[in-house]
Amino acid sequence: MRPVWTAIAIVLLLPSVVAAPLSGDLSARSISADQATIHGALLALDSPALPDGSMPPFGSWNLTGASVVVATDHEYQNATVAGIPTLPSDTSSESRTIHNAWMESTDPSARSYLFIQGSEAQSTLVGGMEIVRGSPPSERRWVLSDREPLQCEDNALDVHLTTPGTLEIRGDFTIAIWDWRLQYSSDEGDGTIVSGETKSPDGGALADRHLRQVHLIVEDGVARFRLDEPRRLTMHLGGGALESPTRLIAHAAIGAVGGRQAAGSDVEVVGPSSADLRPGPERILLALDGEPAAVVIGGAAVPWPSEPAGKRMPVEWVAGGLVALGALVLGQRVLHAAWIRGAKDALRAGDHGKVVRTGRRIRFGRHRNEALMLVATAAIRLEQAALAERTATAIDASTRAAAAMKEYLLAHVAYLQGDDEQAAKRMKTSYGLDANLERGGHTFVARTHRPEDPDGYV
Repeated sequence: MRPVWTAIAIVLLLPSVVAAPLSGDLSARSISADQATIHGALLALDSPALPDGSMPPFGSWNLTGASVVVATDHEYQNATVAGIPTLPSDTSSESRTIHNAWMESTDPSARSYLFIQGSEAQSTLVGGMEIVRGSPPSERRWVLSDREPLQCEDNALDVHLTTPGTLEIRGDFTIAIWDWRLQYSSDEGDGTIVSGETKSPDGGALADRHLRQVHLIVEDGVARFRLDEPRRLTMHLGGGALESPTRLIAHAAIGAVGGRQAAGSDVEVVGPSSADLRPGPERILLALDGEPAAVVIGGAAVPWPSEPAGKRMPVEWVAGGLVALGALVLGQRVLHAAWIRGAKDALRAGDHGKVVRTGRRIRFGRHRNEALMLVATAAIRLEQAALAERTATAIDASTRAAAAMKEYLLAHVAYLQGDDEQAAKRMKTSYGLDANLERGGHTFVARTHRPEDPDGYV
């Protein structure tokens, strides 16, 4: 009977030991976080110049897709002699489709840019950031053709990355690129895609110029970008969510948090928190959630929780504890099973932030190990190596299948950390524990390619 009495004691003590949940509806001039993740349905993304007019290199990126249409607009500007063209300029367009394509960027220039237009694609941006209400609508008009400009007029958030970060986009989307060179492999063979301006090999001021504007129309694809420098991104989101593991600040906030009015002051949330974001006419609207360690409004710490547990009557404690115990015993397994199903659906849909949020709710019980595996998988796909390692390490390896999956996930963590030797060693160990992993084709390929997604247990 000891476990039962222990459970009763824990439940009766819950009001005094569990962090109080945070809730609040605010509008803010801007939002900042030392380290954060934004998830949302991406309508469009642009990478404009920084306020000083500079355009930092976008960094390396790669793209996989079940189908990729490569649409290229060409313009040929011929050499002149004494100001007279030797041949008239010419324009043309071409389009071809490649299947099961893998692309990797090479040789970006300072003029390289890209613009992404989504079709309910899901995006995940990770890094230190400051978010403000979007500037005027983003639009890229093309010099080389009459193709409709890529644009999105509403729901813009300007995100200023203050640290290096990563961006992932999943689903159906179009990438317009200029001054990029892409190496690709596909069912149709290997090749190179060139965009931007090139000149004839003989060079010189009179050389022929060839301009290429490339659109990559992606179906069921994944694009991953490594952003090595602070930069500005304009994201048009059809609804978004922000998560911060350490600290989030809503600047010049209006509204209430935990019953306390902000009245134009900064609201700082210390500890894990999340917020649903929605661009308002001039400000950012956010609905806060989480279990913070502290809340600071206008530089003054707010007593948290706002209603001390000591004010409750002992009888209410006992009654509440017994009710909670009954719910815990009767409903815990059903609730956790529903959360697991929701996390699996989110993983398949590419909503990795939801997987992390849902999986973290399951802190005990028979579904705990599966929740850890789901969270670790989502963290790997988000390229959050620290979170993935911490979560995978916590997996109970008392069964052979669990030990195999633990080694398998930690192999992917090692791969993210650049330790190929450790990754291969752990992957071999996982195969030895569960041959089904190897038979399922879950392995690594060359470092220039990505590992298979670790979802064999889903």
